[in-house]
Amino acid sequence: MNPEFRKHLWLEMTLPRLIGIPVLMAVILYLGGVFSEFADVRFYNRLPLILFVIFTFVWGAGQAGQSMTQELSDGSWDGVRLSAMHPWSLAWGRLFGSTSAAWYGGIIALAAFIILSLFHGPDSDNPSLGIDIILTILWLTGCALMVQILTLAGVLMEIRKQRSAKKRRIHPVVLLGMLSLPAVWSVLEELFLPIRSDAGRFIDTVTWYSTDYAAQSFFLCVLAALVLWGLVALMHLMALELGERNGPWAWITFLLFLVTLLGGFLPGSKENGTPGEYQRGLAMLAFGILVTMTYLVAIMEPKRPEMMRRLEMVANYGRWRTLIDLTPRWFYTFLMAVVAGIAAALTPEELSQSVFNTILEELESPGRVTTGWMILTILLFVSRDLLLIVSYNLSRTLKRPDTVAILTFFLLYWFFPNLLEAMDLPLLVPLFWPIDSGNPYVMVTMPTLEVLGLLLLVRVRWRNLFSENRNEENRSGETGS
Repeated sequence: MNPEFRKHLWLEMTLPRLIGIPVLMAVILYLGGVFSEFADVRFYNRLPLILFVIFTFVWGAGQAGQSMTQELSDGSWDGVRLSAMHPWSLAWGRLFGSTSAAWYGGIIALAAFIILSLFHGPDSDNPSLGIDIILTILWLTGCALMVQILTLAGVLMEIRKQRSAKKRRIHPVVLLGMLSLPAVWSVLEELFLPIRSDAGRFIDTVTWYSTDYAAQSFFLCVLAALVLWGLVALMHLMALELGERNGPWAWITFLLFLVTLLGGFLPGSKENGTPGEYQRGLAMLAFGILVTMTYLVAIMEPKRPEMMRRLEMVANYGRWRTLIDLTPRWFYTFLMAVVAGIAAALTPEELSQSVFNTILEELESPGRVTTGWMILTILLFVSRDLLLIVSYNLSRTLKRPDTVAILTFFLLYWFFPNLLEAMDLPLLVPLFWPIDSGNPYVMVTMPTLEVLGLLLLVRVRWRNLFSENRNEENRSGETGS
């Protein structure tokens, strides 16, 4: 048996939990049965699913995150990192071991749901009842796994950024998972829960790349793919903690998967669209996704000065394979965004205008520019923001540079543009926002000047930071001699 799984299984599956969880479940279901005589019987049939959500989404995700924070606070995580375990064994052993008690309660809740649906439900006349029950269980199980994976991955990324993690009763990623519950439950109600035989579904088919698929099967396949990608991400994060080689190829493949998945819903992919419109839409969609992911990864990835220094030393020594592995993922994502932007800019101008006109009209733009100029402007603003993040992380005074960067983006993209509009100074808005000012040269010049200024700032901070480190090393060497 996996030693990591066995360790957490012994810690989680204690005798009080083994006895207390089914007893608590029985009491709640009994009380629910008593009150169901005065309420809708459907609520009583949904009660086990609500308990499953509480056990696996809330408690299970919390246990997954606390398994890391507890071990880090106890000082035993370094011993785990020095073990000879494979990253995959460590990832799945910790994921399923730390949440074993939650899944114990969740399995009991699902068993109660099956029994109530078959023998106590108002939809027992539905010939597809058994299939609906299985699909409901698969949907909720996949969503619960996704929330637990994201929580554990979030704590691992927090550890990589700060080499510490606060012990919280509820981790922020768990809160995000709880915010997703309305959407998860809405899909559950509309697509998967057993219904009467004479009732219909809200949606029966999904059109993807001009082909119609059963909605239930499509949503489950997408969820299964996302869970598999989550497990791959968890394994790679564990590999980074163990100090193993970890290239960017899995991340690049995931981005291509994301673009391919969402590209199937573009109107141009249907029969009523032309190939040129679809290519244009796919390039613009890829550009938007990759720019968004660039910001997300740039904020989440660790950017400690010593990591940047190591990257410089590896490049100076010509260790190119190591350089490829150590290069931040946001840099690769940005390069892919540049390629997607070039692909979008090389399409015919009439298609270009059909995509951007709606956006520019909403922004009440006075003029019209080509797609190439707009994409170049956006890329310059993204470059400015990335340099801003790097400069904050090179500062010795900022304790939370990424939080400061987020607040800065709020000021740059919302507060100052609205303030300038209120002061009737729209000509200065292109300093903060990639908007069509009617003159493409003005659009490009303003962010270019900001990029050059930030490049100078990053260079100065880099020299000051590492020159101080070299001076300290020289003084310590002289003292030791």
